Amino acid sequence: MASFDRQIAEATDRPDAFRSLMNWRAQVLLGSERRADAVTAYRQLLGVTTPNSLEWTDAKCGVTMALARN
Repeated sequence: MASFDRQIAEATDRPDAFRSLMNWRAQVLLGSERRADAVTAYRQLLGVTTPNSLEWTDAKCGVTMALARN
């Protein structure tokens, strides 16, 4: 996660890369045992995506899946 966090911090001036890295981080967390962290990551992703966009819809699905697995 530290690698993702560092890359995300470095990508703040590149919105597409920033959102992509945040999405990858959330997916990795979803696949791990860190479900609460996955929920948080997907909620953070929701905050930086355009409502009703494909990225936003994917993030909403991610939150739902993470909550269902808790």
